Amino acid sequence: MLTSTKKHIPTILIFVGALLIRAFYIYYEGPLSERTWSDMAIYVSIADQILAGNWNVHHFFQSIGYPLFISFLKLSFNDWALMLSVIQALASFGTLIFIYKLTLKSFGEKAALITLIISSFHLPWVIIPGLALPETFFTFLLSLCAWYAYKIVMEETSVINLMIWGTSFILGFWLKGTHVFLAPLFFLGLLVQKKKMAIRPVTILGFVLLLGLGIHGYLSYTKIGKIQLSASAGGLNFVEGKCPSKKNQDANGRWWHSPLYTQLNINEFKKWDRPFTDSGYYMLKGLECIKENPLVLIQSVESIPYLFFGNRMWPLSNTRYAPLLRFYELFFSIFLIIGLAVMVRECIYSIISMEQKLIWTLPVLSLFLCVYVFKSELRFRVPFDVWFIPLSVNGWMIFLKGRTSRQAVGLPINI
Repeated sequence: MLTSTKKHIPTILIFVGALLIRAFYIYYEGPLSERTWSDMAIYVSIADQILAGNWNVHHFFQSIGYPLFISFLKLSFNDWALMLSVIQALASFGTLIFIYKLTLKSFGEKAALITLIISSFHLPWVIIPGLALPETFFTFLLSLCAWYAYKIVMEETSVINLMIWGTSFILGFWLKGTHVFLAPLFFLGLLVQKKKMAIRPVTILGFVLLLGLGIHGYLSYTKIGKIQLSASAGGLNFVEGKCPSKKNQDANGRWWHSPLYTQLNINEFKKWDRPFTDSGYYMLKGLECIKENPLVLIQSVESIPYLFFGNRMWPLSNTRYAPLLRFYELFFSIFLIIGLAVMVRECIYSIISMEQKLIWTLPVLSLFLCVYVFKSELRFRVPFDVWFIPLSVNGWMIFLKGRTSRQAVGLPINI
C-alpha cells in the first residue's frame, strides 16, 4: 500500500501544481470584469440584455450558451467576474483529469505523466480561464467527450456513458461549433465498428443531440420568433473561407475581419446587402464563390496548417503575455507537428485498430474537416489539444525510442 502511494506522489504533485498555477494566475490578473473587449465585451453585453429582457436576432449570431451562463452568474453572485474566473480555472483543472485518465488507458503511465506535465503548463489553458471566453468550458466538455468515447468504444455502451457523451457534445455546441463534424464521424465509426450492435447507442446519442438542438430552436423561437438550431455565424464563416472578400460588412453596417486574415494582411472588402445573421443567404453566396472558382476547394486545404503556425492566437496576442505566448507557440507547434507526423507514419505502416481510430483519429479529422469547410485560426485548435497533446507525446516517445508504437509504449489497445 505504501509503495503504491509513493508511486502516485509525482502525479499528485503535478495536479496540485497545476491547480496552484491557475489559482495564482487568477489572483495575479485581478478582476476579469476590467479586462473585457471585442468578443468578451459582446458576451457580457448580451448577458446584460438578456437580464433586461431585451432579446434580438444578433444574440444568436455567435453561440448563445456562454452569454446565458454569464447572465446566470450575474443574477446569482455579486462578484460574477470572480466566480466566472474560479469556475473556469476549475474547469481547466478538470480537463487535466480526463486527459490523464484517457492517456493512461490508451498509451500507458509514462505517456500519461508527460501529457499531464505539458497540459498543466500549457499556456493557453492557463491564460484563457482568466478571460471571458467560452474556450475553457468548451475544452472541458471535449475532454469529457474524449474520455467517454473511450469508455463507449473500449468498455461498454451503457446508457450513462452515452448520455454523458451526448450531453457533453451538445453543451459544447451551445458554446462553440468547431466540433460540429465530430458527432457524425463518431456515429459512422460506431456503425462500422459495431455494425448492428451500434444501432442502439447511435439512436440514444442521436436522441440527446436532437433534444439539445430542439431546445436551442425553442429558445430562439420564443425570444426572436425564429427557429434557429445553432449560431448563425456559420454562413459568414463559410463566405470568409470560400470567397475572395475577407473584410466584410453587412447591410446594417456591422463588419467582420477574421484575426487570421487581419494578421495575413488580406483586406479585400465587400459590403453585402443582407445582415450577417442571415446564415442561409451567406451559405448560398459561399457556394456561388466555389462555382466561380472551383480551385478554392484545393486552396482551402491551407486552413489545416494554419491551426499550427502562420498566425498568432487572438485575443491572447493582444495581452501582455503576447511575446511569451508567441515564443511558446513556436516550440509547441514544432512539438505537435513532429509528434503527429510520427503518428501518421504509424497509421500508414502499422495495423491501427478501429477502436484506436474512433478514439483518437476521428476527433482530429473532424477539426480538419471543419476548418477546410469554413475557415481557420490558431485559436480553433486549442480546445482540440485534448487529443493533440497525448497523440504528440506518444509520437515523440516512438520517435525517441526508434521502435514501433507497440514496443515503445505497450499500448493496451490492439494496434
